[in-house]
Amino acid sequence: MSTGDHTNVKTVFYLVLLCMVFGVAVMSYRGLGRPNYVTSLSSGTDLVQVAINPQSIANVNTTASCRRPPKHFPTPVAFLHKLQPALEPSCDKLFDGQHSERQRVRNAQKHFQLPSDAEILKAYSKGNCSFVQNDFDNNFYVSPDEIDFPIAYEMLIYYQKNRFLQALNLLKFIYRPHNVYCIHIDKGSPQWWINGVKGFTSCLPNVFVAKKLVKIYYGSVSILDAHLSCLSELLTVTTPWKYVLTLHSPEIPLITNRDIVKKLVELKGHNIVTKGFNASDPKSGYAYNWLMAKKVVPGSPPGKVGPLPNFPIYKSAESINSALSRDFVKYALTDSKSIALRKRLEYTQSAEEFFFDTLNMLKDAPGNFMKLKAAGLKLPRFSRRLWAHMLENGDCIDRNIRHNICIVSASDLPFIMKEMKTGLWFYNKYLIDYDHVVNDCIQLLLIQNNFKRYKQDCY
Repeated sequence: MSTGDHTNVKTVFYLVLLCMVFGVAVMSYRGLGRPNYVTSLSSGTDLVQVAINPQSIANVNTTASCRRPPKHFPTPVAFLHKLQPALEPSCDKLFDGQHSERQRVRNAQKHFQLPSDAEILKAYSKGNCSFVQNDFDNNFYVSPDEIDFPIAYEMLIYYQKNRFLQALNLLKFIYRPHNVYCIHIDKGSPQWWINGVKGFTSCLPNVFVAKKLVKIYYGSVSILDAHLSCLSELLTVTTPWKYVLTLHSPEIPLITNRDIVKKLVELKGHNIVTKGFNASDPKSGYAYNWLMAKKVVPGSPPGKVGPLPNFPIYKSAESINSALSRDFVKYALTDSKSIALRKRLEYTQSAEEFFFDTLNMLKDAPGNFMKLKAAGLKLPRFSRRLWAHMLENGDCIDRNIRHNICIVSASDLPFIMKEMKTGLWFYNKYLIDYDHVVNDCIQLLLIQNNFKRYKQDCY
């Protein structure tokens, strides 16, 4: 081979090597084939530039807490099914409410099949822990303030189409290695599904499935018991969490963990429980009828409903999503009034909508509503849902209503953006099998917000 041939081979080799480096960087930037929704991210140096020019990160604080987070990370949808070009949404256009983009995405999703839970559980299995740990590691930059303020989460999930995928995406939003997470699985779910979820959680040291599983009956006290099961076990873990956030899995987060920590610190031990109305008053209508067990609730134990306690019982549907202080959780599990209330609610429809709201209105409950008001503190907006009977023009554009609640779609992203600006923590309800684009666009915003904080702290 001539010298010229050697030169040509060497040139080709370096070109191929450069392309490989560039390709890996692009894949990292775009999330393993996911669309690059935003053409320019003003929040930091482009990852492609970083890969090719290491000097561009020479001024970065490289301590463990300042590991560079990605601007985007792959979700299970991207891992198993590369999106078709027609499904690559323009989040900017959707947030602006452009009708043509909204219509295009709506039509494209009709022909898109999400991976099944069986496929997802196979990828996120006990035998594939290295993948699971890598997928959850370093998705977000974690500030020192967050590490000093660990949070507990408890999440209820049950078997239904794509429901593990739903829970997995929620967990990826809220996961931080210093927090702790309890997942309660409906005991009535198929055993293969329960085993699969347990196998997945065994890969992450700070995520676990509740040991005591309850069979869930819709609208019964079993939902409350599932929450209490996780809350009880969370008190036994070594993580010194200060608050626990209660979720059901159809929620989508609208703020970062850092913002949640900031708000919780400001609360100084007070709870976030939406104050409802006095259901003990016969004038309250349906709620009073529920309390008096005038409607048979499946799964209720045999026997007769007892008298009302000597304190008012409050009801709020939004109170199922709450932030409870550690002392309040102990109170809810051990105080005689709490135990009596739980017993009284055995025959009440949607008992979980009464329990925490009522306890938070008792004078001796730690961090209760009255103490919060007396301290001059404002109750953060933890969760919101759009009720069908309260919709206004422009709300719930695609009109997908389940259990009288709007299931948001990509068409509702302008509304969601508005709620994000007001400081709302979670929207409930969102279902990934109905519209996964909502997940994609919100995820991108949270990643960008986190990346901006990373630059502020570490550059």
